[in-house]
Amino acid sequence: GRITPYFIHSLMFAWEDGFKIGGYGPCTYSGTYNGTAVSIEQETAYPLDMNVRLKISAQQSVQLSLYLRVPGWASAMIIDGERIENPLGKCSEVRICRVFKEDTMNISFECNIQFRTDFKINTYVTRGPLVYCVPIPAREVVYKTLLDGRFFEKGYISQDRSYETLKLFQEDKETFAFDLEAAKDAKTWDDLKIHGVFQKDGEVCRISMVPMARTILRKVTF
Repeated sequence: GRITPYFIHSLMFAWEDGFKIGGYGPCTYSGTYNGTAVSIEQETAYPLDMNVRLKISAQQSVQLSLYLRVPGWASAMIIDGERIENPLGKCSEVRICRVFKEDTMNISFECNIQFRTDFKINTYVTRGPLVYCVPIPAREVVYKTLLDGRFFEKGYISQDRSYETLKLFQEDKETFAFDLEAAKDAKTWDDLKIHGVFQKDGEVCRISMVPMARTILRKVTF
């Protein structure tokens, strides 16, 4: 929660010859360039989907530069049909310099499942900006009720501790796939599933992963 204001502040900001789009998410920025009022709106459900519509409105026609961030996780970025490849998986930016008045730009990203390693040499799974996990079935327990039931002290107890022993082996990584059908009209995090094979108690099993988001008990590293 503490970093949220900084994140929002960095989504869009003024630059010496225009404006920078430093991140993506539903928001509106208002500023001026060379004395001309400019508004930039991002219409998107990102990161539930990888599509962003930028609406740029200027008080009068003005030539300026828009710098669009290319995330390191994106294998490609498409701007109004023009495809920009990112084979090295590096963060970069695209500069668009032109005259703006009432303009719309359509941006989309392509991304792949990635297996990353943390500082303890454990593996974790990402796709786009999202970190994935295996949710662990849990039972909610209310330990204390406060202020006539308005507040609760709660805990969660695992209903299947075998999930904590899940192992992911190199040869099983090729089984992982993103569920494109379920994600077409994603409304919740549970619509963004990755399916893959794990080893559980010495047995092979196919398990669905979801973004960490609102999960409570979960297995993230393997």
